[in-house]
Amino acid sequence: MARVGSGHSRRPILSGVSSVARPSRRRICLVMNEGGDACNIEFSPSVLNDIYTRLVTAANAQPSELNGQKKVKIFQIGSSLFKDVPKHALVDVYEALMAYLPTYLESHPEHKDWKVNGCKLSQFMSKCFVDYLNSAWSSQTARQAHKVADLSVNVIESEEEIAEREAQNAARLSMVKRVLDILVPMEFPNQEKYWRHAFVMLKLKPFERQFVEFICEKTSKGEASGAVISFCIRNDYLNKYITSLKFIVQACLLGAVSGNDLESYFTGLPKEKRRQCRALMVYLHDLCNKKDYDYLSRLRDFFSKSEAVQNLATNTPQFNIHYEQFKLRMQEVMRVLKSQSSHTKIDMQWAKKCVKDHIKKFYDGRTSYEQMYDLVFNVICQRRTLKPVVVSLLRKDGHHDEADYWDYLQLGRGYTTFIPIIEPQRIPHIYTGFEEPNVLTLPRNVDVTIVDGIDALHEAFRAFEKAAASDFPFVGVDAEWTAYHPDARASVLQVALADQVYIFDLDTLPREQNAKIFKALFGNEKLIKVGFQFNEDLMKLRKVSPVSETLYSPRSLICISVVIATVQFLAQQRNESVISIPSSEKKEVDGSLPIAALAAKLKGVGLAKLVKEFLDVGLDKSEQCSVWNRRPLRYAQIRYGALDAYCLVLMVQKCLSIVNQWSKELVSLVRPHYVVPSPMPLFFSVDCDPTLYPPVDIEQVLTALAAK
Repeated sequence: MARVGSGHSRRPILSGVSSVARPSRRRICLVMNEGGDACNIEFSPSVLNDIYTRLVTAANAQPSELNGQKKVKIFQIGSSLFKDVPKHALVDVYEALMAYLPTYLESHPEHKDWKVNGCKLSQFMSKCFVDYLNSAWSSQTARQAHKVADLSVNVIESEEEIAEREAQNAARLSMVKRVLDILVPMEFPNQEKYWRHAFVMLKLKPFERQFVEFICEKTSKGEASGAVISFCIRNDYLNKYITSLKFIVQACLLGAVSGNDLESYFTGLPKEKRRQCRALMVYLHDLCNKKDYDYLSRLRDFFSKSEAVQNLATNTPQFNIHYEQFKLRMQEVMRVLKSQSSHTKIDMQWAKKCVKDHIKKFYDGRTSYEQMYDLVFNVICQRRTLKPVVVSLLRKDGHHDEADYWDYLQLGRGYTTFIPIIEPQRIPHIYTGFEEPNVLTLPRNVDVTIVDGIDALHEAFRAFEKAAASDFPFVGVDAEWTAYHPDARASVLQVALADQVYIFDLDTLPREQNAKIFKALFGNEKLIKVGFQFNEDLMKLRKVSPVSETLYSPRSLICISVVIATVQFLAQQRNESVISIPSSEKKEVDGSLPIAALAAKLKGVGLAKLVKEFLDVGLDKSEQCSVWNRRPLRYAQIRYGALDAYCLVLMVQKCLSIVNQWSKELVSLVRPHYVVPSPMPLFFSVDCDPTLYPPVDIEQVLTALAAK
């Protein structure tokens, strides 16, 4: 490929977006030479205008799904727009399009508020471009890989080839940074999800360190969206490259991180750095709670040390507004870090979408009335201004009786959790079977006990001790929480024994009793707890009892996928198999996978599929996204919760039966694979125990932050 006409073959057609003052006066001439044939493409303003018009037309033509969202084929649209552009010029064209956008919107005012699935025109164009760019780069990489695959001997790169590959990587990184220049400030819908996608599409895995450094630089200038900052902090493979506390300060000042984001980041830091972070967070919190002039003066000085917000330090009106927002955010962050109750409500836009989707799902027959009722009730109790929206949605679709019900419903305080049961319930009792054939149900000889009082609590503790001393010291454990409240804590903990399931009502029991539950269960080394991907469950349980040390260092806890993987590993050595393993993972040379790799594959299939593969029976998941903090619980919820824990016991029983045939002991086989302890949270010690976090001079931290 060559560029003709400028005399500078490596000079980009357009530099950064900000440097293009008058894109409408610029004509872009590209020449592609392949096989001796030249293809001339001109990108004049009229052509750029045409690309936007075709984008909007293609998006509008996409069919709508049942929830009203467009079923958009982003790659296909991107391909139709960019397939004729030479690969070396794709980024140039993208920059030109972004620079031309204000001009396009001036001539097409009807598209200023145009959106598809929540994406504005610039965002949707960027999505289409990034997905197509990935395809263009992938085809080039595939050709290079095919070249190597054709060789029958091991390839040793020469110095020239290594230099060429490094030059190609440098060129690729340079192009990626130009794309990121435009993407990083954008606030996409479903932001965290999109940045995970964009990271893959832009093939940033080999450039993790450079990516984080780029985001840090953008953050320092106030040019990074909250989503990309949060993305860097949340992901362990990225946050290890965040070496300066400046990034955390700037993220806090910009309001780009939550308490959970910060806790996740602090977890991986060495002790000395954690001490500094603790002191810094306390200092920031103090700045937000002091009213005297001295602290406001310090805060102004603090703002002036960050390029991201330093302009506010000398602008009193803007400073006052930002300070109030910063104060509220920091108070919420510290509530989360100290595991105090959060005041956050469900996001308004997400709440609207949830309500609309669930109402439509019910009338389309894809969910029960109970589930729709619970969701709508829970959401409008958090966001009461949504009640007219619910009524309007129902009337619009002709459901006037239901609309009248919600219109006249009076909501009192506390109704967020105490939701009336709609009688008759969908199922008459918890042992009710399912309409679908071959779906797991609770045997009648398995008792289910709701533990919401002292007597039931003591009964459960006695059952734990008895099980721990038996020939089957295994229990299935699972937790449930509502998906419709930010920063939700676990509402229910299910513990299944061979003939009994206990459902602990964590929302009803006092905090001190919950702490006793966790100690009796997770502190009992002889009782082997079997969960499924239980790490998130532990995080939600810690919000119930922040000072329960056993939730950070649980004894004898293991994932069922590891138990099955251990048995499968033994079976492979006998040229047998106990479960079908997903085939995308390449096998080792000896024809078997190690236990860790087997477990990883099994975790990826989900609990329902694991039950189907191992027990040859279905597992109902209809209540997975239920409102678990409602009281009282519905029969369908109790049945679901009990089955989620009981199926784990059934799978362990099958594993035990298999290894017994091989004269092996299951307990000794799984013991090396117990879950390892988690680091204690930054503010685990309420009284700032100096043995955990010795005092640190905050002035030293601030001096280090101010250093250039």
